[in-house]
Amino acid sequence: MRRSATWAAALALAALLGTGAGCRSFFNLSLGALDDPLRMGLVTDNPAELLNPFSRYDPLLGALSKQVGRKIHLEPCFAFQAGPQLHSGRLDLAVATPAQFAQFADHAQLPVLAIPTRAGIKAIRPAVLVVRRADPLPTVADLRGQRVAFGPEDDSRLYHAALECLRAHGVAPEDLAAGLPLFQTLWKHEPNATTRINLVLRGEVQAAFVDEADWDALPEQAAAADQPCRSALAVIAQTPAYPDWLVVVSPQLEAAEREAVQTFLLAVGDEHPDVLRALGIVGYVRPTPELIETCGAMPVTDPADDEDAPTP
Repeated sequence: MRRSATWAAALALAALLGTGAGCRSFFNLSLGALDDPLRMGLVTDNPAELLNPFSRYDPLLGALSKQVGRKIHLEPCFAFQAGPQLHSGRLDLAVATPAQFAQFADHAQLPVLAIPTRAGIKAIRPAVLVVRRADPLPTVADLRGQRVAFGPEDDSRLYHAALECLRAHGVAPEDLAAGLPLFQTLWKHEPNATTRINLVLRGEVQAAFVDEADWDALPEQAAAADQPCRSALAVIAQTPAYPDWLVVVSPQLEAAEREAVQTFLLAVGDEHPDVLRALGIVGYVRPTPELIETCGAMPVTDPADDEDAPTP
């Protein structure tokens, strides 16, 4: 499914919002940036989100502003904008998924301060590839010519890491079955985990990628006939493990301010848990160098490329 027209419009919009300043949106032109705020880029793959004020971040940024003694301006932008702006110092911070971080130019030179944590869920986790339980179980190689359900096309775990998993088992995206054009989106990208699982159970797809957290939340046995459960399914592979997103800092930001931001993030879950509720998280933890390297090495597939993207 080619999205060239959509992205042409998105690029035009990005140019309009960020002419001469990369991620600097027209919101901040009207709000006044003469007080030297810290600028945080919220990286998006969805052009429509460029017009979203991202109010769910307001409580967190208000608390951070008090900590560092500067206003925080949140600026939506694309990955191709965020990387250069972080390097130049026009952006001080950015929130990006692992797949977006991997697209940043020279991302190895961009420090990562923290990753988020959720209640009862591992901060770094894979997606699992599930099939209907059968004897014998199919292997990943058996999925050639079959339909596989993925998460949204901008999802690090359920799309980019999912393709990485298939390739590691010798299955290229083009090896998957091509469906009717009207149904390609259904087969390729279904954001709801329960829907993807039910597609497998009904035999409409042969396999589906599910976030490990959603898999762990399934009951072992079904309480009702139409309820999905782990006993009806089997995991045949899993993706590499990634966090939900990363808080990245400009190397141009002064060391004292960088340390202040990181100290705040690592303690906010204990000291100000209320400011995190709108984000659905309970805190932040420090990433390891190995994790940052893994995120930067994530193979990123452009979903607009018909030849590379799966069309099951």
